[in-house]
Amino acid sequence: MKKILSPLFILITIGIQAQLKVSTMNDNGIAPGQVLQVNGSDTPVSTTNTTKFGKVFSVNLEGRVGIGTNQPNSNLDITWDGTTGATGPSNAARTTIALKNVSSGGHHYYFNSEGYLSSNPGGFTIWDGTAEATRFIIEPNGKIGIGTTQPSTLLHVNGTITANEIQGPSDKRFKKNIKPLENSLEKIISLNGYTYEWRRDEFPEKNFRIGTNIGLIAQEVEEIFPDVVFTSDDSFKSKSIDYAKLIPVLIESIKDLKSEIEELKSQISDKKKQ
Repeated sequence: MKKILSPLFILITIGIQAQLKVSTMNDNGIAPGQVLQVNGSDTPVSTTNTTKFGKVFSVNLEGRVGIGTNQPNSNLDITWDGTTGATGPSNAARTTIALKNVSSGGHHYYFNSEGYLSSNPGGFTIWDGTAEATRFIIEPNGKIGIGTTQPSTLLHVNGTITANEIQGPSDKRFKKNIKPLENSLEKIISLNGYTYEWRRDEFPEKNFRIGTNIGLIAQEVEEIFPDVVFTSDDSFKSKSIDYAKLIPVLIESIKDLKSEIEELKSQISDKKKQ
């Protein structure tokens, strides 16, 4: 029985302590603590790509998997430690993760944590390689853009948003210097409402909706209610309106109008009595 168990114990021990190394063109060895490591070449794979693929794949004793690194710090650690001379967002994004749909009509998506845009160095990007368009972006400053590569606010959606509810903080305990609005009716009647169409051909990147719209002109509103108009920090310095902030002004305007109507009613009643 001992003769059988001894070789079996030796085989199990060898299996537990075994390390597998696969190298190409050079022999970088295997890093301590790795169960499996596939080494690549220190020579660039092409003249358009200067990345060195020294560590291609590794698995350490804790079961963590590394791609591009032999020191994974998480269950799956993908690291790109070189630079590429290839141009185009899709080429840069291929340095990280690619998800490709081979079915008819499927889109290829690339996840890039390096940031291929000059406006987003070191950020995170989801690139639609089929449509050649950026779908999602997170800048290093925390700003998130959907349908835009230059988010001007913490969340910038370049398109239409659909939601069951949109809530904003309004608790009195969060506020100070509370003052009632004055001359609301006079200010409201100074505004002008318009119908218009977006200049889609000149600004295709804005994803403006097709058809006739109803709204205000930001430059006109800014002259009367500067607190509800915001100027973007993009190259165009475009302006936007927080329409929700006009609701309190409309409420006070209705109250002012009601007071005027009540006063007129009182005057008419007095004349009738006379």
